[in-house]
Amino acid sequence: MEKMGLRADAVANGHEVLDSIRSIPYDLILMDCQMPEMDGLEATRIIRSSESLELRNIPIVAMTANAIMGDRERCIESGMNDYISKPIAPAALFQVLKKWLVSSTQTLESFPLVSFSQETLTLDMDVIASLHELDESDDGKFVMELVRIYLESVPSSFAKMKSAFDESDFALISREAHQLNSSSANLGLMKMALLSLHLEAATKVADKSQVGLLLNDYEGVFRDAEATLQKVLS
Repeated sequence: MEKMGLRADAVANGHEVLDSIRSIPYDLILMDCQMPEMDGLEATRIIRSSESLELRNIPIVAMTANAIMGDRERCIESGMNDYISKPIAPAALFQVLKKWLVSSTQTLESFPLVSFSQETLTLDMDVIASLHELDESDDGKFVMELVRIYLESVPSSFAKMKSAFDESDFALISREAHQLNSSSANLGLMKMALLSLHLEAATKVADKSQVGLLLNDYEGVFRDAEATLQKVLS
């Protein structure tokens, strides 16, 4: 968002969304459909029923990863104006912001459109190229920082899912898999993203056998992803 000349704040759940918009006059909300404590659907319904006309009319754009699960339809029904699919392609984000942020159109006009491919690869270089397009300094630090954060967070996520599996806590596994799907695809790690998507789907039907098999696949897939990332960066 900063690379597009815009200011953005990130919050963790629907409660924090409501707290933020009551104190800051935002021009638009990018609303994740799946969040802990209060999801994006409930937060949107509360905003749309607000006594404040300003809040009721704020554009809300859904961010959804699983069209096959009906996320998009539920988001629009809850009162959202539009949606974009995760992983978030810079070009798609540009277009939806240009559509709804009328006051920022001039700023956005200077943002370069980039291509985005979603082929199932260990590492999709088109995605890496699109991330480099966002690096104004052109020194690679932007991409390297994203990679560092990802590589540090994944082992912790694995540990949480393994522990949750022992307790049959499918809700926790689902949340972690949902996050891994997005973060992996945002770096072009499409095999990791696809594995996470299948894992999340398995938790929805509480298929413990399938969940266990998918969790066992993570170590090898992540090891390949990590090696490929390190090779590209070096």
